Amino acid sequence: MNLKPGTAIFGVNSSGRVFSLSKEEGRWREFDYLGIEFKRVTAARNVVWAVGGDHQVYVFVYGVEVPIRVKEITFENERWNPMEGFCSKLLPTDRRNFSNVGGTQPREKESVHLPTMAWVWDDEWHVDTLHNGVQLPMGGWTYAVDFPAEYYPKKGFTSCVRRRKWLRHRKYVATDSWSSVPGIHRDSGEEPFIDVSVGGGEIPGGREEELMVWSVTVTGRVMVRQGVTNTCPEGTGWLNIPTPTGKEVSQLSVAPSGLVWAVTWQGSALVRLGVTMLDPTGTSWCEVGQPRPESPLSVVAVGTAIVR
Repeated sequence: MNLKPGTAIFGVNSSGRVFSLSKEEGRWREFDYLGIEFKRVTAARNVVWAVGGDHQVYVFVYGVEVPIRVKEITFENERWNPMEGFCSKLLPTDRRNFSNVGGTQPREKESVHLPTMAWVWDDEWHVDTLHNGVQLPMGGWTYAVDFPAEYYPKKGFTSCVRRRKWLRHRKYVATDSWSSVPGIHRDSGEEPFIDVSVGGGEIPGGREEELMVWSVTVTGRVMVRQGVTNTCPEGTGWLNIPTPTGKEVSQLSVAPSGLVWAVTWQGSALVRLGVTMLDPTGTSWCEVGQPRPESPLSVVAVGTAIVR
């Protein structure tokens, strides 16, 4: 399927098959069937998000010209002692032998795993031999007086600690295919999804590469998928956005500006307020009553300048 970002609309039929309609072709084209039927689809830029017949969330990434490749980093830390020289025997107050750059979190190489089945390792762990543009000796160590401090390529008389950077790259291989997004719980069937909507790519001042993916579970809870970017298409985790007591949600819609409208079980609407670049999930809800007592809302759609 040769789709160009921003040039197609997407739909799902009563059999759960997904279709695209592009400007160039002017006709509906069916996605390759991979054994999954879908209930909802929503799209932005070069991604399509969907709720499957199994009530799990899926993402489809297309139109990627440059492979999505992410660098994983960990730092190996050592301290000098008069008996052994530099070694992994650190002080109780020191950072761990392998840690993040700030030394605040342990990060053993063996603990760094692929986030989902959509990724594969592109190489093995290896030492970075560049430091601020300077080529380091083969070992890749840099030296400092203590943790934390400024590190230098050469060992000095006062160098009591050293560290080196380890790198490994992973590559996203699920382009032009549906990829399952991890659920809220370890057991994906514990809280199934019933709706999903993607938008938020044009929040004023916001991160250009970030999207906001909002969803609804069968219990009426509203969830946001965090960390959805160009280099992390499936995001990093789910965040619950509480609604007012007794106002469970059945469906929602997200605008490019990040504005969110949701339909409650009672047929009224909730509007998310306070959406900004600093708080893209907003700060509070405002309820909008149903059009008439006998006409509860069932579906809402938010565009650039209109709500239907």
